[in-house]
Amino acid sequence: MHARITLIAFCLVATLGFSDAGVASMSRDRCARRDARVLLATPTISVLEMAGGAVRGRYVACRRSTGRSVLLGRKYLADDFQVLSRFRITGSRIAFQTERSGLGRSPGTLRRIDVRDLRSGRLLRRLPAGEARGAAFIEYEAGDGVRDLELSQHGDLAWVVQNPFGLTPPQPNVNTSSRITEVYVAPRIGQMTLVDQGDDIGDTSLRRNGCTIRWTRAGMLRSARICP
Repeated sequence: MHARITLIAFCLVATLGFSDAGVASMSRDRCARRDARVLLATPTISVLEMAGGAVRGRYVACRRSTGRSVLLGRKYLADDFQVLSRFRITGSRIAFQTERSGLGRSPGTLRRIDVRDLRSGRLLRRLPAGEARGAAFIEYEAGDGVRDLELSQHGDLAWVVQNPFGLTPPQPNVNTSSRITEVYVAPRIGQMTLVDQGDDIGDTSLRRNGCTIRWTRAGMLRSARICP
């Protein structure tokens, strides 16, 4: 009887040991690299900026369970320098802002929002971060560009942007800024639409619940629909 109990206990320990090893293997982060900077980490996906070797300057989305990566963009181009930021992952899609610098760039091409498929890396959408209506005495500010971003699983978008080109100058040679904070929506079918504009918009207050987005302006809650 004693031998039988010992055998059962041994089998139980062996089984538990195997299970623990399996869990440890499944939980291993195959995207962890010394030559990469983690920009965003979810339970399943890491967004990395590669920092060494031939892949230096690449931005990738890496599936942590397998290590499989898709290219999101490159920092160093032939005649441009670009930075990716404001990443948002929903389901199998990722949205982010790309900021470019280079000679001859027009205001409308400095910043854009891309949406990519995380399985194939295919570009699904590309939109300007804001409408360019003016450029009066513009100097760069750290808060310029997309400040908050929401993405539905179907690719519907909403974002808050500090747009340095948002206001048309009232008249020539007037020392005024064309910078303004704006809220845009872009359903997966249709064009991007400006839904709010003002310096009192909470630039990181954007929230999504299904097809409805909400944000604050002067402390008051506002809302809009993002689905078609």
